Amino acid sequence: MVSEEELRASVERMEARLAALADPSLIEPRPIYDELALRFERDLGASRRDVALAKSAALMVLQALASAREMKPVISRAEAGAEYYTDEGCDILELSNSADDPHASIARARVAPGVTTRWHQLRATTERYVMLEGCGRVEVGELPPQLVEAGHVVIIPPLCRQRIANVGETDLVFLAICTPRYRQNNYQAL
Repeated sequence: MVSEEELRASVERMEARLAALADPSLIEPRPIYDELALRFERDLGASRRDVALAKSAALMVLQALASAREMKPVISRAEAGAEYYTDEGCDILELSNSADDPHASIARARVAPGVTTRWHQLRATTERYVMLEGCGRVEVGELPPQLVEAGHVVIIPPLCRQRIANVGETDLVFLAICTPRYRQNNYQAL
């Protein structure tokens, strides 16, 4: 376990890095951190360790904001031949899933007529289906099954069971947009 002194030293180093940033886009978040730090002191002051942990978490969020602003523009194109079949029961073409963009991934999913994907959920990841072609029946969490087609958007929070069936006569095609980006180790078959 990290000692209280080590935690405070870590927070001091993180605060110093924040103060040294010359990024003008972080000028607005700095007062937010300062306000949070005051609240942490006031509300958690009895426990110095809790104050240090709370400050550390807030500083990590600011560091994530700073790293997101360091992204470089990219234009890419997925190769159609890179599509692969999954044990879940659908074909996937990764359009964007890179450590260079850790905040989101985009895949095109294709489900053949008559196929229902396996029940599954994603840990620590929100997924959105953006329906493009075909007709499906989606089951998410405790919601009743619902028919979906082009134009529908399905939002699936982390740890929410899900599956989709192609109830049409042509392929069911949709984008699967994950935040943060999809990682195989967050996939859980049910």
